[in-house]
Amino acid sequence: MPAKTYHITRLAPFVLARTNALIVGTLGVLNAILQIILGTYPYLSGGKTAVSYLKFLGAAGLEGFFTIITSLIVGWVIGLVVSVVYNWWVKFVGGIKIDLDDLGQ
Repeated sequence: MPAKTYHITRLAPFVLARTNALIVGTLGVLNAILQIILGTYPYLSGGKTAVSYLKFLGAAGLEGFFTIITSLIVGWVIGLVVSVVYNWWVKFVGGIKIDLDDLGQ
């Protein structure tokens, strides 16, 4: 019986860019939440503060928002660059062949 193979000859640049942006953006959301949590604990446990808690939380939220937006943009650019480089590489090599029968073993 012939082996089943899957041949990847081209990656859609914008699909990979969006997927990578979602992955990196999710990490950005987790990073923003972690920043808020790690910043809130010392604020609440410390005695003397210069600003109100709402101003502090607003600043932490704004920083988190910009972290998320920046990570989405960086993830999109990385995905776009990876797909363009892969599509350029495929012209010379012919793509990646995956033997599906070997995956089940």
